[in-house]
Amino acid sequence: LNGVFATRTLTITAPTETGLRLSISAAYLAVGAGQDVRAYVQLSNGGEREVTGEAVWSSLDINVVVVANSPDPNPGRMSAVDLGTTTVTASYNGFSESLSVTVE
Repeated sequence: LNGVFATRTLTITAPTETGLRLSISAAYLAVGAGQDVRAYVQLSNGGEREVTGEAVWSSLDINVVVVANSPDPNPGRMSAVDLGTTTVTASYNGFSESLSVTVE
């Protein structure tokens, strides 16, 4: 083109993390039963990525439900210990999400 060149700058930015979502919002378990919960970080581009093994899991009342963390082979696995209701929470990179768990 007669020595005329055009340049264009393209900036690509990775999507940012915007929140946390759990695979379930509530659970009902029998004493001795277990259930898996998955955690997903939500992204600014509308996507999400599973972070179950990277999240920190906790139970408000470990006498009712305990929940596994890495390096346990099943992070996010809730195990019902005794009758009652508690809250299980996953935390990841400043985000947290909870679910109610009832053991009947």
